[in-house]
Amino acid sequence: MTTPKHVRPHDLQALDIRVAHQGGRVLYLEGAQYSLPLSLLCAEIPSGGGPPEHTHPYIEIFVVNEGRGRYTVDDEVFEAQRGDVVIVPADARRFYVNTGEGLLHHTAIHIAPVLEVTFVGGSQPRSERHRGNVV
Repeated sequence: MTTPKHVRPHDLQALDIRVAHQGGRVLYLEGAQYSLPLSLLCAEIPSGGGPPEHTHPYIEIFVVNEGRGRYTVDDEVFEAQRGDVVIVPADARRFYVNTGEGLLHHTAIHIAPVLEVTFVGGSQPRSERHRGNVV
């Protein structure tokens, strides 16, 4: 990237994932579209909501903007609130749940130009790679 960019929320891809079905919203900025080495997920998670256990083959950093959540990384549990940062190593199992009464707002920084996720629950691990408008 050689010039500054201003990306507005309506320019981001709304992902049709579990959190959205729980009444939340996840907006995705694919870094590859901007020649960036990272991607962002801006999430609004309703009380009690969160994704199933999953992994990413790269580091993920959660920045809690508002609310409270319980972030489980392998066998460690972190109670995080506004202003906290949770850093998750590559390939670690992770999931989180909103433990507050209002929305949990966090930004998930994925140290990869394209989102890659493997869900570890169920009988078969399921992998997804999100590029462009594919969900």
